[in-house]
Amino acid sequence: MMTSQHAGRRDDRIERINSHPRFFTRHLHSAKAYAMRINSYLQRLIMSCWLLLAFTTPLFANERLPLSEEQVSALGIVLAQPESATNAPLVTVTGRVALPPGRDYLVNAPQAGFVQQLRVSVGERVTRGQVIASLTSPDWVSLQRQWLSAEGERLLAWRQYQRDQHLHQAGVIPDRRWQETEALYQSRLAQAEEAKQLLKLGGLSEHALQQLVATRQIQTTLTVHAPLDGVVLERLANTGQALSMLEPIYRIGDPRELWLELAIPPQYREWAKPGTLVQLDPEAAQARILRLGRGIDSKTQGIPAQARVESGTDQLLIGQMINAQLLRHAATPMWRLPLTALSAHAGDHHVFVRTEDGFLVKHVILLSQQDGVALISGESLHAEDRVAVKGTVALKAQWLGLGGDE
Repeated sequence: MMTSQHAGRRDDRIERINSHPRFFTRHLHSAKAYAMRINSYLQRLIMSCWLLLAFTTPLFANERLPLSEEQVSALGIVLAQPESATNAPLVTVTGRVALPPGRDYLVNAPQAGFVQQLRVSVGERVTRGQVIASLTSPDWVSLQRQWLSAEGERLLAWRQYQRDQHLHQAGVIPDRRWQETEALYQSRLAQAEEAKQLLKLGGLSEHALQQLVATRQIQTTLTVHAPLDGVVLERLANTGQALSMLEPIYRIGDPRELWLELAIPPQYREWAKPGTLVQLDPEAAQARILRLGRGIDSKTQGIPAQARVESGTDQLLIGQMINAQLLRHAATPMWRLPLTALSAHAGDHHVFVRTEDGFLVKHVILLSQQDGVALISGESLHAEDRVAVKGTVALKAQWLGLGGDE
């Protein structure tokens, strides 16, 4: 009785569904929407699990990886100790090695003449007073003749001055004649002194002046001497060239102190303060910023800065273009290791530190890398630690349980 009633009701529902197609379509759309919502929930769940795994990766740091000595030897693992670094490179800039103000000199022709000989070359070291060039100068001959003539007239005026002084004291000559004699002597003295100073400007020493007076032999060649101990930076004249008075022949510099002319990117202005260390290439040379400009150089679009080289000056050449790194002092410990010592996983970096029973996985932060060397930060790392620098691929595979594949 009940079975026939249920069957009758079922037939009625089927008949109503068939007679109303919209009813079937509406329920079908509801089922599809429900399935889509379930799929969306599953995708969100998978993404949440992936993010949780990624952000909890550092939690695996300090995990121990047990390995025997035989296993370590079989894997070909090489160990090295981290090198402490107190400063981190911030940015690499281009600089030019230069002399500080007052350290370079122009050697000029004392008188007009022709270059007879140039005795030193660019890059050669010279000492103060060394003969570096010689000129043939008619004007130099005239100056010597003028001084000999002026000196003779001065001596003659000096004798007359002494004679008239005694006569005036004795009342033999009037005051007017004594005054004329005194004025003539002062005039001859000034003329002789002028001619003497012109010869000294030409490089003639006091001893050479006395010899000229004693021998009366006029020199036809004008020698040019180095004004200081230094290096020849530039040659500005050629043999046989006609030079006018004070025309440059050489530029000489004193390289005992060197500066760097830097162009600092504007965004790093706050870091390039006076006292900031600058690491040069080669690494043996270091400089320290002295002052920072207050404008932008139109050519480099950088802020001009000057730095004094504190070490490694013997490895630098004046005018040399060189790469330099601004160093930033870091509060946390920093270390240098070969780049092969680092293992990357899920966006983080780790190193393997040797222990008695294997290795300890430590999380580090990669700050920079250059020429196969990594600069890292890690408070858990110590100078006495022995870090794997070769064979880290095999260690990473063992750590992640990949069976030997990275």
